[in-house]
Amino acid sequence: FRSYSWRKSANIFGLGEEAFVDAPLDRQGRMDTSRLADLIEHAKSVKRPIMAIVSVAGTTEAGTVDPIDEVCDLLDHYRREGIHIWHHVDAAFGGFFTSTLGAKEMGELPAHTQRALSAIRRADSVTLDPHKLGYVPYACGAFIVPNHRNYVASEFQAPYIERSADNDKWRGTIEGSRPATGAAGTWLTGKTIGFDDDHFGRILNATIHSRKAFAEAIVSGCPVARTLDTLDTNILCFSLAKSGEPVSISNQRTHFVFEAFAKDPDFAISKTVFSSANYDELIKNHVERYDGIRDTTDLVMLRCVFMNPFLSDEVTSKRLRRDFVSHLNRHVRDADHRIYDKDILV
Repeated sequence: FRSYSWRKSANIFGLGEEAFVDAPLDRQGRMDTSRLADLIEHAKSVKRPIMAIVSVAGTTEAGTVDPIDEVCDLLDHYRREGIHIWHHVDAAFGGFFTSTLGAKEMGELPAHTQRALSAIRRADSVTLDPHKLGYVPYACGAFIVPNHRNYVASEFQAPYIERSADNDKWRGTIEGSRPATGAAGTWLTGKTIGFDDDHFGRILNATIHSRKAFAEAIVSGCPVARTLDTLDTNILCFSLAKSGEPVSISNQRTHFVFEAFAKDPDFAISKTVFSSANYDELIKNHVERYDGIRDTTDLVMLRCVFMNPFLSDEVTSKRLRRDFVSHLNRHVRDADHRIYDKDILV
């Protein structure tokens, strides 16, 4: 999720998890920049230095993109006051969507997402995972900075490598030596497909189009499907809830349907759980939209990630949408039978 990697890093470097502070999120699950400013002001008042602020371009749970442009503007304000805070953008999942920004047809991404992605160039550093939306079939992660001097904080030389490596980036990373398959795969993808708007951008725009089409089909075809209000990229999250129903019951139904899909040979979906510790406002917003009763802290959702570029074929996509909704409704009926049989509803 949003913070586990950074908590792990804080432990690795001996800072302790207490050094990590979760930035408050708004009702769409994005970073709340006004409350972020409050955190910075509090740190100023207690004279506590801030090492870095991390924005996310494409969360693991829902593909949500933080308002990176607003965070950049906020930090520019503090820089003018002489306070320099490192701004890192975790674009491991969503960073490749920047390839869509120069396309002639930019209507697939929401306007606020376009503004946020356009501001990534203003950050101090960025992480990017080509093995995700870069479609590279090898584990591969990249750390990118606009100033090469900021790349290496420390260096370690392996005694078994005899070469002067002024530009060898491996010496400044935790892993040390590693296979080059990921880097080679990324290079080959760039050479053959091209990471520009007219090639890679078209592929990713198609995934967003597929997500929109499936969202419309699910909402119109399944009466209890409640999509997440935040749909920034190619991830679709939805719960299965009846109007006025307690969240504990809709969570049960959503979980049962996930179990059914896990045994379904025709479709594969995933499940995620939004915790109130991080997503309290988002859960409140989601439940209010169908007049639900919030009687539990967490929210269970089904999660679909659209990556197949061949779904841009309308004939194929229409058939799959129809079949998916049919399977979904069947699994919902079976889930309701299980709920009633267990006397969960009275």
